[in-house]
Amino acid sequence: MSTELLPCPFCGGEASVQGVKTCLTAKYEYYPRCRIENCPGNNGWISFGTNTEAVAAWNRRFACGDWEFCCNTCDHKCAIAAAMAAEGSKENG
Repeated sequence: MSTELLPCPFCGGEASVQGVKTCLTAKYEYYPRCRIENCPGNNGWISFGTNTEAVAAWNRRFACGDWEFCCNTCDHKCAIAAAMAAEGSKENG
């Protein structure tokens, strides 16, 4: 498994994984994120138990059409289109 981070899926910027030692358990948690401050990929709020897990999660990409995971900033707006289609089917059915 690669330990190299792919570019940010939102802006294409450089990514990093920050290891933070927790106060309660004295163990490290690893937060993958984009280094660009105003990018949606910079939130860093999901932690992982190992650096390897954090890299694997960051590098995971979903193809357009995977509506549950596709971000609403992609070119095809899959998540929005899916929600609108579902809402339309409720109104028409």
